[in-house]
Amino acid sequence: MFGAFLIFIKSFICHFFIYFIWNIWLIYLILQKFKKINERRKIVCDNQKITKNNKEIFKEEGKQKRERA
Repeated sequence: MFGAFLIFIKSFICHFFIYFIWNIWLIYLILQKFKKINERRKIVCDNQKITKNNKEIFKEEGKQKRERA
């Protein structure tokens, strides 16, 4: 009876640690995925800012050309 109890405790501890490590690994992977998504969003936002700035620069250049002509 006591041996069965020890086997139960041992298997419980082993399973607990296996699932604990597995859950930490999954959380790590999920966080990495969110990090990549945020990096992509940042790149898209930066590109939008650049295109907006370029449009403003072209508008300014167009105004200067019109003033010269």
